[in-house]
Amino acid sequence: MVFDMRGHGISEGDINIHTPKEFLRDCVAAYDYCSSLDGVDKENISIVSSSFGGYLSSILTEKRKVKNLVLRVPADYANDTFEQPKMGNAGENPEVFKWRLIPKKYNETFALQALHNFNGDVLIIESEKDEIVPHPIIQNFINAVEDKSKLAHIVMKGAPHSIKPGPFKEEVVRILVDWFKNKK
Repeated sequence: MVFDMRGHGISEGDINIHTPKEFLRDCVAAYDYCSSLDGVDKENISIVSSSFGGYLSSILTEKRKVKNLVLRVPADYANDTFEQPKMGNAGENPEVFKWRLIPKKYNETFALQALHNFNGDVLIIESEKDEIVPHPIIQNFINAVEDKSKLAHIVMKGAPHSIKPGPFKEEVVRILVDWFKNKK
């Protein structure tokens, strides 16, 4: 199942007024809907997410059962912004970008804490030329994974933060197919 959170992609809603807390509710609702469908193996649900979705899906692992977690260019946010509108607190904001350059311990943000507590397999996909999520954020996510034997980290050479149709999108698909075909 693929979905756009309110105000993202082609979904309705105004991205400028909603908080990460509200977006997390959207993720929980999508998970609950997906897991309620006939034929869905509730013990084998994996999440593939990108950027802000990586932040939210990390937190979702504390609220719902997830077997595997893929975080492509996962963003992170200070805990005190969880109930503030997301816009203005994203990586385009110079203050937020500066905050993202600072190394964090796993217990400093909701997403890192949740990832630290997660027991499933984790794939982190980093874009080498990411202008929104700098390497220190990726390193924070890597460091947050407690069991490194369950962690894979891939850097997409030359890739920007936002992936459009074309070679980089095809590379993401290849990475996902290769990683998932080795899962039980």
